[in-house]
Amino acid sequence: MATNKVSPLAIVVLAATIVVLFVNYFAVGMLDASATNSIAAKYPTPVSPAGYSASILTLIYLLSLGFAIYQVLPSNPAKFAGIRITYILTCILNCVWVVAWYRSMFLLSAFAIVALLGTLIAMLGSIKNVGTAMEALLGKGTFGLYAGWVTVMALVNILVVVRSQEVSMTDGAFQTLGVICLLIAAASAVLVRWRLNNYFFPLAIAWTAAAVGIRQSGETALVVASAITMIIGLVTAATFILTLPTRRYS
Repeated sequence: MATNKVSPLAIVVLAATIVVLFVNYFAVGMLDASATNSIAAKYPTPVSPAGYSASILTLIYLLSLGFAIYQVLPSNPAKFAGIRITYILTCILNCVWVVAWYRSMFLLSAFAIVALLGTLIAMLGSIKNVGTAMEALLGKGTFGLYAGWVTVMALVNILVVVRSQEVSMTDGAFQTLGVICLLIAAASAVLVRWRLNNYFFPLAIAWTAAAVGIRQSGETALVVASAITMIIGLVTAATFILTLPTRRYS
């Protein structure tokens, strides 16, 4: 009789997740919503969200831990097997980004977070269709929220690079760039929802856009763009209702 065996790669996934949690929480305190305040104050951008937005990381990392435990169970040897290597790569990129960000190595952190976003999007493409509610939560939920949050943070990081390099740009032009970034985030919410069948991604976009609007209060164009992005994210996420089976009455 064949027996289910734990994949060595699945164990690496669990170990990589623990390392990410250690680096983010114990090493630099990334899970503390106030942890980015000093950098945000030094290099403000028109898309920097309010500090509380980082609290979504607690949920994302709890889901990541749940994913890592679920896929390592002997009863689930084949589940998520196709994304394990990619997931390990996301863990490496996450650690590189966090360390580079907190050491103010913004160019390196920008490359790392853009690469992180690319690997997360690739994972979403691999799990467009899942078999159970648990797989939907731990697969689509974990990496949809993760990718959505990283999308906005990548835009923030790119603008921090611009700010740190002291590029000559008027405040009005910088705010216009921020509006463009928010619209890019809104467009990505729609694109990922329909092309990759993930309705958690736009939720993270909506959450972070709301935090941007709060932080940028007083800047009318940015507040309006944030509100539009938030609404688009929420409405797009709500379209999952269209995928629910309809009940027929005879």
